[in-house]
Amino acid sequence: MILYPDFTENKETSTVLYFSAEGKDARALLGELQDVYACYSSAGVVKKDGKQYVALEIEDDA
Repeated sequence: MILYPDFTENKETSTVLYFSAEGKDARALLGELQDVYACYSSAGVVKKDGKQYVALEIEDDA
């Protein structure tokens, strides 16, 4: 199953995908996302707007 982000954030040379970790095992979700989105350059659990998210950063190829 492919998981889709709750929202994204565009940066100058990358895009960050945010997946809600509220009420979930964030480390297990992180592991699952790392398997599905193998092209990520960095990953971690972050707080944004008071909520917990797993964030994956994907570098632009251009």
